[in-house]
Amino acid sequence: MSKGSELKQLVLSTLFFVIAFCLIIGSVAYYIYSENRINQRRSAILAGREAFKKSVAKNHDDKATAKPVRKKIALRSSKGQNKKVALKAKRVVTKKKVKVKKLKKSHKRQTKKLAKTKLKKTPKIAKTQKKLAKKKRVVLASSSKKSSKKPKKQNVKSDKRDVKKAVKKVVQKEKKDQPKKVKPKAVKRKVKLATKMSKEVAYIEIEKLGVVLPVFPDTSKENLRRGVGLVDTTALPSAELGTTCAIAGHRGGYNGKDTFLDIDRLGDGDLVYMTTKTEDLTYVFSKKIVVKSDDWSHFNTEQDRSKLILVTCHPYPQNTDRLLVIFDILNDEG
Repeated sequence: MSKGSELKQLVLSTLFFVIAFCLIIGSVAYYIYSENRINQRRSAILAGREAFKKSVAKNHDDKATAKPVRKKIALRSSKGQNKKVALKAKRVVTKKKVKVKKLKKSHKRQTKKLAKTKLKKTPKIAKTQKKLAKKKRVVLASSSKKSSKKPKKQNVKSDKRDVKKAVKKVVQKEKKDQPKKVKPKAVKRKVKLATKMSKEVAYIEIEKLGVVLPVFPDTSKENLRRGVGLVDTTALPSAELGTTCAIAGHRGGYNGKDTFLDIDRLGDGDLVYMTTKTEDLTYVFSKKIVVKSDDWSHFNTEQDRSKLILVTCHPYPQNTDRLLVIFDILNDEG
């Protein structure tokens, strides 16, 4: 009995150590995987911010250089120095006009054809219609012999309905025989996701936390999974006075620290940088407030102030209330 008990204890102890070892390895592997994923996401966000800045700069340059170029071309053509440019421009315009006219004419022809032509009758539909027409004639002839009265409208209507039903059945059978064009499920899902996803409006950088996130125009699930979103009824970030911009984001979760997780650590002197399509802004910490989830009194506008409000759940991870971190715009003088 003593040997059997010792064996049992050995087996149990080995099992315990094996399970503990597997758990440790699994946790380490998951930690490494999550860190790699977060690093990849951060690098992608930074690359996206650089591309965003480049596109904005390019648009500004295009707008700045568009007007003078047009003026130069107009002056040359008016003076007669470069008549070829003017002639080419006229040719392009005339070609476009001709194309538009041709398209309009073809559209009119197609509409007329569609109005004149009816559905092409297949042999099956034609046979059924002929048979029903014969039956209708026989019924009308027999009714006219028996009584000189006119046929009732109800009978005529019922005959028409029968004809329509028979034609519909034949058409349905022919449609069933034809092969159906069905998209695969994966393609449908991709199309839906593409419609849901929207482009970023700005980028936010919290200097103390080392967090850079894209800002999307709404707070849908997909957008909050990818970054943060603008709260409805609030304006875009701007240096103009009388604007309040509220940005909402998750606290922890799938993206871990790459969210508003440690936002409660922010205090006096901390800065937040915003890059929009029109300007680069810097905000300074003002105060922190904990409110209920249905309290919207702090999102009002003030005429002499431009503020930014970061909104997230509180306390973590219960998420019963909301934490508001309010920032003021930093002027060049301050």
